[in-house]
Amino acid sequence: MITLFILGGSLQYFDEENQVIGQDDIFTVYKRYCDYCVENGIPCREDLIY
Repeated sequence: MITLFILGGSLQYFDEENQVIGQDDIFTVYKRYCDYCVENGIPCREDLIY
C-alpha cells in the first residue's frame, strides 16, 4: 500500500466543551508511522519528509 499524507498546518481535535484534546501535524503523523514500523520490524523511511 502507498499512502500520501499532505498536511498544511495542524489538525486539532475538540471535546464537547470545545477544548483541544489532541493535535496532529506532520511530526506527530511521522512519529506514529515510525513507531508502527519499529513495532513491526519494518524499516522506517527517513526520506519521506523534506
